Amino acid sequence: MELAAKLRELDSLGWESPSGFDNDDYQSALRRIDKLKPEMERVIRHRMTLDTSIQDASHFAELAWFDGRYYRPRVGGALIANIAVRFSNFDFMATVYSGNGDEKALMKFETQIGVLLTKHGFHYVPHKVLLEPYPGNELRRGRAWKDRNWQDWTWFTRFFDHI
Repeated sequence: MELAAKLRELDSLGWESPSGFDNDDYQSALRRIDKLKPEMERVIRHRMTLDTSIQDASHFAELAWFDGRYYRPRVGGALIANIAVRFSNFDFMATVYSGNGDEKALMKFETQIGVLLTKHGFHYVPHKVLLEPYPGNELRRGRAWKDRNWQDWTWFTRFFDHI
């Protein structure tokens, strides 16, 4: 199935997650991420942090290498990722992106990360594909927050962001 058609199909399965996404799916995905993490760290040659404290979102976890210019442990700052992998609540999709706009680093590692994600049972979706405008099918059904500017949403917003 073409990726755009797959995204449209998944869009109709629920808002934050499809009705079939349960604790067993979540725990299974976390076990796969635990196995993926050391391989990711070898590829990018940096330690990564796993965040599973995600709420009000269409994703359940993020594995990130944070930019040290903006955050220092025990000091604080902003958590901005050089490279991050987000894991969607839908169809075990995962994507990689750069929170600080480091497209060079992203391009350097994206193919290798995509291969690792596939190896560990995730459906890799290139970030570039997710930048396409979201047509708003679920939003028009009244499932979105009324105060959000959904006209600016992309497929990334729909499946990999706080909604």
